[in-house]
Amino acid sequence: MKTINIKGKEYITVNERLKEFRNSFKDYSLVTEIVELGTDFATVKASIIDNNGVTRATGFAREVVAKSPINKFAFLENCETSAMGRALGNFGIGIDEAVCTAEELLVKLSQEDKPEKSDFAKDAAATKTAQTKALNKAVAEGNPDYEQPKPKKPLSEIYEQSLEWLKKQTPESYKTATKAQIDYINNLCKELREKGSSGWLDNIMTELTRVSGVNDSIPY
Repeated sequence: MKTINIKGKEYITVNERLKEFRNSFKDYSLVTEIVELGTDFATVKASIIDNNGVTRATGFAREVVAKSPINKFAFLENCETSAMGRALGNFGIGIDEAVCTAEELLVKLSQEDKPEKSDFAKDAAATKTAQTKALNKAVAEGNPDYEQPKPKKPLSEIYEQSLEWLKKQTPESYKTATKAQIDYINNLCKELREKGSSGWLDNIMTELTRVSGVNDSIPY
C-alpha cells in the first residue's frame, strides 16, 4: 500500500486501506452510522461485518466544524472517512506504523500549528458592544422586535473558548469578571439549552458552580 511520510514515519491513507480491504475481504461489509449529529459537530461509527453478520472491528470519529478548514464545508463526510479509517486500522489493515491514518495525523498537526484562539475577554466585549448597538438602534427606530445579533463564531468554538476560560478561573478571580464576560457565558448557556446540548451545558454549569458557589443547574 502507498504511504505518506509525515515527520519521518510512513502513514497510510484511508483510501489505501479501503482498497486493500475491498480486494482481500470481498465478502465483508464496511458500514457507517451517525451516532450524534449537531449543527456544528458529528460523531460517526464505522463497523466491519463479516459474511456471517459478525462485527469484526469498529471505529469511531468525532469532527467539529471549527476543527479544520475542510470541516467548514464537509465535516460530516470527513467524520465518516475518519471513522472508516479507524475501523480498518482496528481490523489490522495498514497499521505497521500506527492505527491512525495519514489524514488524522495531518489534521492533528494542523491544529498544533494554528495560532491561539481569539482572547475570550475581547470576544465577550465585542459581542456586548454589538448587542448594545443593535438594541440602541432598535430603540431609536421604535422597533419592538429586537433580536440579539447572532454570534460570528460556531457554537462549538464559543463553547470551547468559554470552558477554557472558566477552567482558569478561581472563585476570587471570577468575582472580577466583567458584565460582558458573564453575559457571554449566560448567552452560551441559553443557546446550549435551546439546542439540547446537555453534555456541553453540564460542563459549563459544573465550572460555573465551582467558581461562583451558586448551583444554577436547574433548567428554566
